[in-house]
Amino acid sequence: MNGKYELIADDTIQVQDGLVTRTLYRIRALVDIGNEILADNLGGYIEGEWNLSTEGLAWVADEAQVYGQAQVFGEALVADHAKVYGDAVVAVRAWIHDEAEVFGSARISGEGMVSGNAKVYGSAEVSMRAAIGGNAQVFDNAVVFGTSEIGDDACIYGNAQVHQESSVIGHGRVYGNTELWAGHVSGFGRIYGAAVLVGGSISGSATVYGNARIQHATVSEGAAVYGNAKVSAQAMVSGSARVSGDATVSESAEIAGFSRVFDRAEVSRSSRVLDRAWVYGEAVVRDGASVQGIAKVYDRAQVIGSSTVNNDAEIYGNALVSGGAIIMDNPRIFGNAVVTDGARIDGDALIYGDERISGKGNAPSS
Repeated sequence: MNGKYELIADDTIQVQDGLVTRTLYRIRALVDIGNEILADNLGGYIEGEWNLSTEGLAWVADEAQVYGQAQVFGEALVADHAKVYGDAVVAVRAWIHDEAEVFGSARISGEGMVSGNAKVYGSAEVSMRAAIGGNAQVFDNAVVFGTSEIGDDACIYGNAQVHQESSVIGHGRVYGNTELWAGHVSGFGRIYGAAVLVGGSISGSATVYGNARIQHATVSEGAAVYGNAKVSAQAMVSGSARVSGDATVSESAEIAGFSRVFDRAEVSRSSRVLDRAWVYGEAVVRDGASVQGIAKVYDRAQVIGSSTVNNDAEIYGNALVSGGAIIMDNPRIFGNAVVTDGARIDGDALIYGDERISGKGNAPSS
């Protein structure tokens, strides 16, 4: 017997641990432990003194259970109906309570908290002021740090790392080699592979995967960002849109509907790609431009300066559409052609070669 607590020989319970039946003993404090536990107070159940430090303020309270090779030490508290077992470690000022379970080789430290019906297991680690609650699960080699919150039915697993002030709620999934830095995943959102989310959000049923990077941007509804794509600086990807390849979307740009941005295309500076439009190749859409309908902008073409490309229009080659030009219906603009200064091109016009059209006139249909 140690000088901190004793095991009560005639107050025991038995628990099934795999194929092993273990006998746990209720504990009684022999001295005051901090300001909360007074001498002679009853605690929870442990299998042996190896489960609960005989020094310091660590305690197992209420109907909580600690068994197997699990250890509770430092100022850690396991309370209510919580269970800690296997080779798990609960240390420093960690708090495990409600119906939570920590098992396997999991480690909870710092001021980490596991509550509700949450489970942390495998070789997972929760530390600093991270909180795991609801029905959430953190497992495999996942780590949750900082003041991050994992709740509802969320799952963090694989080698995923969740840092700083991140949150994963709803049915959110974070797995693979993913990293979150002050990122937020909700709804049925998923991020996996080697993707990185920094200060942005993934919601709805959106997915981010591969080597994609989301930085201070949002991906929502049924959208997907993957490959080596980068979405940043308050940009938004929503609907059923796809951003992939080495594409970049930035500076408050919006990709929505069933649109596609891929290859090495760039969409930036409050520009929009909507409906079923495609932007690909090394094309650039920026400075408030809009590509919509079933229009396509590709090769090395550029659409800039509040210009609009709509309907079934195609801009390709080295063509440039700028200065608020409006391209609609079924025209084809290619080669080194330039359409600028508010020009309007519609019908079935073909603008190509080194042709330059400016002003407000319409190109003839052909």
